[in-house]
Amino acid sequence: FPDHAGVMDLRPAVEGAASAIFRLRVRIESPWECNVEVRLTSGKECGPIPGVVAAGAPTEGIYVSNAGGVVGTVKISDMEPIPFTVAAPGPGGRSQSFVGEKGKQKSVFLCSRDEDDCWACDTVLTGSQKAVLTLTLRNATAVEGKRCAAREALAA
Repeated sequence: FPDHAGVMDLRPAVEGAASAIFRLRVRIESPWECNVEVRLTSGKECGPIPGVVAAGAPTEGIYVSNAGGVVGTVKISDMEPIPFTVAAPGPGGRSQSFVGEKGKQKSVFLCSRDEDDCWACDTVLTGSQKAVLTLTLRNATAVEGKRCAAREALAA
């Protein structure tokens, strides 16, 4: 891997160590403009997502690590941060990678814009050491809207 503007050099120090390199491509698709922030606790940016994603323009960022995997959160506008991990398989070859919560490769997150307006973010994590996390924003379904309203009522 070439050095990208100060990002760590990911060429393995030892022949055959290429299996220790992790790469995560984060892809955001939204029908409206939104603010996006990717925060890493493990890994480095290598072409990050811009702070604002334009409506209808899928946007991607790449995050890499040569040890410990790529770990962090994605925060989209007013939504709670969505945790993710891209890591090597654990004992028995079980995937340690997840989005939302451990063991999940797909999740739906809800967020209220106001009392009567709820939106959803479908998340899908595919791959292992070379993974893709796709986040697709959309208007919530009627059932999701009711769940969102009930959650808002409990919080009030």
